[in-house]
Amino acid sequence: MAKIFIQPDADGDLHTAALHNDKFQAVLNEINGNIDETNLKFPNSIFTLHSSAGLSGRGFQGSDGGYSTQDQRYPTGWLYVSGGQYVHGWDHAVDKLHIIQDSFHKADRAFKVEKVVVGIMESPSFTAGQNWTITVQTSSGFTAGSTWNTVATQGSIDLNATNQELLMYTLTPTSSAIPANNYIRVTLTTPSGAWGEYESGFGDGNRGCPPPFWCNIVCSTQHVP
Repeated sequence: MAKIFIQPDADGDLHTAALHNDKFQAVLNEINGNIDETNLKFPNSIFTLHSSAGLSGRGFQGSDGGYSTQDQRYPTGWLYVSGGQYVHGWDHAVDKLHIIQDSFHKADRAFKVEKVVVGIMESPSFTAGQNWTITVQTSSGFTAGSTWNTVATQGSIDLNATNQELLMYTLTPTSSAIPANNYIRVTLTTPSGAWGEYESGFGDGNRGCPPPFWCNIVCSTQHVP
């Protein structure tokens, strides 16, 4: 922190131009080259990384000519890993990690995760006692095979409820520093047992019917590059 000291006047001092110039120069000497973002009372700016995934609106599957149609909803905005690669879509399997597609961000400069706020929909069609897990992760690499480390996580999420209602959590980061050029993503892992569907009868055996989900990652970084 820059400290500015000015010699106080005394009674009888002759207030010449030189005296005033010396005092102003003392201020300039401290400001020029010494005061930067670390001297500000609030040196960091706040920004939010938002992402979401869920389901399409209802639509009919089938054709004319005597074929029956089926009212279905399709997962949207999800990725999962298969064969070491990202695959677009949803896998109904148990204990399966899914990634919100638009949650991928690359840090163009270092920043800090202050908190994570997530919303996920409960439903009576989900199996009671089956726990979901939400995790925010970071990595120096982007690929599915990269080593992804936990920034914040929330487990033991039972989505079975009487009605379809919004469930919200605030996650406190356990490792908040995101280095420059690192990546960040948000994942949702299905329970270890059969978990049902968000809307019974609107999914299929492979894709399932996952819960609508959103995430806000509140971050901070210095104002000045």
